[in-house]
Amino acid sequence: MLRENEASDEAWAKATRIGRELDRILDGQEPMRTAVARAASELRLSTRQVYNHLCRYRTERRVSSLLPRTGGARRARISPAVEEIISATLREMWLRPEQPDLAPVVDEIRARCVSEGLDPPAYVTVSKRIPRLFTPEEIARRRHSGGKSLRRLKPRPGYIRAKHALDVVQIDHTPADIQFVGLAGPKLHIWAFERTKPVHFIGLTAADTKRR
Repeated sequence: MLRENEASDEAWAKATRIGRELDRILDGQEPMRTAVARAASELRLSTRQVYNHLCRYRTERRVSSLLPRTGGARRARISPAVEEIISATLREMWLRPEQPDLAPVVDEIRARCVSEGLDPPAYVTVSKRIPRLFTPEEIARRRHSGGKSLRRLKPRPGYIRAKHALDVVQIDHTPADIQFVGLAGPKLHIWAFERTKPVHFIGLTAADTKRR
């Protein structure tokens, strides 16, 4: 960070304002996530930035710790303790049949890290952990209750075979980007025989026409 005697008055004013909001979070009775969201709105920062400021400020509560950081060594990888919080929270809150969004789960991960005095991870860091922690089959089984979602992940060997011309008919109904007077959003219909391959029918119908 900047040395205290090198920081501008503007930097000090901003750091002081951030410090006041962080004191409200640390001394208040609101849930951590609620307080952080409020502070982020007041300071016009992201919740991630507020969590990062909290981690730097909460131990000694020195405004100087909130001054802008200058270039230096690259930030180290996240600690094993943070990795454990990410893994446990994802299993507890994200890997559920209700299919919750990731964003509120990340907020909870950050809140838990801050409460333990750990640097909170970024959203992208958490999202990248998902394929490392869980297989596609486990995600389908836990978040989609298995069944059809799990079967879609499995290979289906074989081919569509037709011995005669009308054994298998493929029919496609595609909304067409064509406008006619009196017809809103017509559909293009294409029929093709699997055995002989040629297209045997092309037609247009209005979008509200029911197939019989």
